Amino acid sequence: MAGFRGGYAKAADPLGAIFDLIWGAPIAASAVIAAVLEPVPHHLHDAMLEFVCTATDTLRGILIPAFVESDRGRARRRWETAATALRRMAHPDLVAWLNGQR
Repeated sequence: MAGFRGGYAKAADPLGAIFDLIWGAPIAASAVIAAVLEPVPHHLHDAMLEFVCTATDTLRGILIPAFVESDRGRARRRWETAATALRRMAHPDLVAWLNGQR
């Protein structure tokens, strides 16, 4: 992976290099996890973490190719398709809790 000196844009996976920098730091990872889980009931923490990680990986898979594609709407269309699938993958108890928060 490229670092600050090598330049993230030169990395084979520039977004991955940045994620490694952020998520590789235990303090940053714990802060993000705490922020995501704070409002969620304890019994749903595992389901929420699984959902957030899956959504993040999905978004990353959509955004990386979007940096080089000429069709600017393609990433949006891919996200809309993925979002539909992600909603179906979410744990039913998590979905019920999220719906109750509206």
